This record gives sequence, C-alpha cells and structure tokens, in this order.
Amino acid sequence: MVMNNVQKIASPGLEGLADQAIKIRYLYICTYLVALVFLIIGIFWTPALYICLALLILSFVVYFAVRVKLTGDDSSPSKDKYFTPVKEIAKSEKIFIVDPKSIKYEYKDDPKYRLVASSMGEKRACVKTEKAPFPFKVEGDGVILRAAKTTFMFLADKLVVADGKNVAAMKYEDLIFSFSRLNYTDTDGVPSDMEVTDYYQDDETKPIYPYGRLSITSEQGMNTAIVYSNGTIPLTLSAE
Repeated sequence: MVMNNVQKIASPGLEGLADQAIKIRYLYICTYLVALVFLIIGIFWTPALYICLALLILSFVVYFAVRVKLTGDDSSPSKDKYFTPVKEIAKSEKIFIVDPKSIKYEYKDDPKYRLVASSMGEKRACVKTEKAPFPFKVEGDGVILRAAKTTFMFLADKLVVADGKNVAAMKYEDLIFSFSRLNYTDTDGVPSDMEVTDYYQDDETKPIYPYGRLSITSEQGMNTAIVYSNGTIPLTLSAE
C-alpha cells in the first residue's frame, strides 16, 4: 500500500498540482463515458452520433495534449540529500515496490537468520521509464519508476506519485526517507550488481542477498518501500 487509500496527499504549496492532475483525469474519463452514452443513443437517434464524435475528439485532445508539467528546482538543498541517492537506486538491476507490512521473517526463531526476510510478500517489479503516466509530463532531470499502476516521479525537490486514481505531491522535507539493508532469500536468480553473502542453514537453494531498502513514509499517510539489488548504496549515500 503506497497511499493507504487516500486520494490526495500534498505538501503545502503543492495542493494545486495534485488537484489539477485529479481534475484532468476526471475530465478525460467523464468525457469518454458520456461519448459512449451518446454512441448508444445514436443507434436510435442519428444526431447523437455527431455529439459522440465531438466528445471523443475532446477526450483524445485531453489525453494527448493536456498535461501537468513537473519540473524540479535544481538549486534546492534537497537535491543531493534525497534525489541523488534515488538516481543511484534507479541503476539497480532489480527494483521492487514492497508493502512494508507484508515482509515476512519466518526465520526469527533462528538467532543467526532472524533478520533475514523469507518473503517480500506483496512485491511488484519496478522498471525505470522515460514516460510519465497521464496526465503528467516530467521536464528536465527526473527519475520515473513504474510498478503496475503505481508510478514514482522523483524530481530535484519533490516526489510525485500516481497510485491508480490517487495522487501524491510531496516536498522531500515532508517525507521520511530511511535507508536500510534487507537480507533476503531470493530464489529468482542472482542480479549482476550483488553477490550472495550466505546460504540459509547452508542450503544452496536458499541464497541470501543484501538488498537495499528505501522506506518512504509521511504523516499524511504515505507508506511504502523501494527494495533494490544494489545493496551497497545505503553504505555510501544516505538521506538520514
């Protein structure tokens, strides 16, 4: 869960950005749905087809031409503290979005392996992309990470998240970034940017990898974790 079912989370001064994105999305959906209604009416009343066509054209214009432009402030003191580590994370071979509450530690009764995660639970593979989701457009330097219907757009001074129909627009100073290491028994193959550190009870079918974990939380309701294969990043870069 990224936003705990909250439709909008915004820092002071960024409420307009979040509201604009939500309104544009609703405009597109409503226009498209009304067009379909007139298409059905057009079966019985031909003039309705012209209205349907006009609405479809409008919906296409909204979808392809109307954008909330996102730019970062490169002079922001937050850039080096928050944005630079994220740029390094984006270079990892494997990146996952994980619900922190779903991580399981089944080996907790074993003193040696009690901090080794046996499952990431609700993890979603994450990819770096150059294209922001509708209705956003990232201009300038930014990192876009997408996992299913959730997209993180990191800029120099803020984070914008499109989580299904929900939107978050947060200044970094209103977020809590916490780096840590997540030792995990991954059986899906060894990423090229990490090495096996151990095997659970010497079982070679359960290799332990030192994944990195960036937890992002806020008082307004954001709660998520980005887990990445380049686990050495927290040792050299930190937002603490």
